[in-house]
This record gives sequence, structure tokens and C-alpha cells, in this order.
Amino acid sequence: MPGTLGMYEQVTSAFVAFGFTPRDALLTVEALEAFLLGSATDVHAPIDIFDPGQRASSHPTMAEGFAELGSTPQDEAFELGLAALLTGLSIRLP
Repeated sequence: MPGTLGMYEQVTSAFVAFGFTPRDALLTVEALEAFLLGSATDVHAPIDIFDPGQRASSHPTMAEGFAELGSTPQDEAFELGLAALLTGLSIRLP
């Protein structure tokens, strides 16, 4: 655990150096971890999880969106989410 605390100290100190309060630095680390862990789990989800298939007529938005997905939707979702997270965090800087 001391190694883990040391790593977290380095990361939170870096956020504080950028202008975050220590509290917000810890919350930022938690938010980033939650996003990264969720994304790591999502990589293993079936690619067709959003495919309405034979129910497309009653789920037209899902059908249209699924038809437009590329071959790596998890990667695209990760990039979109990370950009949104980083943009949101940058707005919080003093």
C-alpha cells in the first residue's frame, strides 16, 4: 500500500501544481480511474450490443446509430469520453 499511496501522491501533486485543490485533485483521479476501468470493461462487450436486429423498426434511432458505427466502436467511445473528460477538467482550472 505505501507504493500505491506514493503513486497517488505524485498524481494528485501534479494536479495541484496545475491549479486544482487537493480535494479536487483526488476527485479528478477518482473520475479518471472510473472512466479508465469502465472503458477497460467495455472493450470486452460484444460489438453488436447496440444492434436492435429484428426490432429495428421499433428502435429506429438505435438502428441508425448502429449502422453508422465503425469496426472499433469501443475505441471511438473511449476517445470521445476522454476528450470530454479532459475538456471538462480544463474548464475547472483557475
